[in-house]
Amino acid sequence: MLLALKKARLDNSKLIDACRSINNIAVTKRLGYLVELYQKPGMQGFIKYALSCVNKKFSLLDPSGLIEGGFNSRWRLRLNIPEEQLLAMSENRT
Repeated sequence: MLLALKKARLDNSKLIDACRSINNIAVTKRLGYLVELYQKPGMQGFIKYALSCVNKKFSLLDPSGLIEGGFNSRWRLRLNIPEEQLLAMSENRT
């Protein structure tokens, strides 16, 4: 899935609409974090929207993973998958 996200052509307004329809702050934070991590071009509007949804609660990056790892205060995410591993997974190196 991460490889697909990294390679996908994303549209700001469609992604914002999808997040609004899902109405799940944790999902929006995860998507915003990953879009920013993968430096998706032209997604500044979505990143701004996603950051406006961030609340005080830390969410797990991988909701089915262990409650461990570092914290990303910008996105209020508990990084229970290290960034290096996410980048490697997105390049299909794992």
